[in-house]
Amino acid sequence: MTGPQLRRFWAMLRDISRQVEWVVNGQLCHMDEESWRLVMCAAYTQETRIAQGINGGHVVLGLRLRDIFKGHDDETRVRIASELIELVYEFGARNSVKWTDPKEAAMREQYEQEMA
Repeated sequence: MTGPQLRRFWAMLRDISRQVEWVVNGQLCHMDEESWRLVMCAAYTQETRIAQGINGGHVVLGLRLRDIFKGHDDETRVRIASELIELVYEFGARNSVKWTDPKEAAMREQYEQEMA
């Protein structure tokens, strides 16, 4: 993931965290950026990792960005990062997120025009 991709990714997660409520433990709430990162990485990989808790129950384990990029060359990492950003963008568009970054706002307008 390039520096600009990483900055864009976290800016998009920040916008989502401020604007989108999500169900957590049965209640609608705003999640922080890190929680949204976990949701988006799981959506991208289509993988859920669940471990047994030390006192019973279960713990959902999240994927880190480095887990997704591990074992890939630079070119593939950039492609994966672009796909992940596109997934986040599409989620934001479906949930009426207003992007604070002007570049993201322009991308949203273009996406909505193409979908119309």
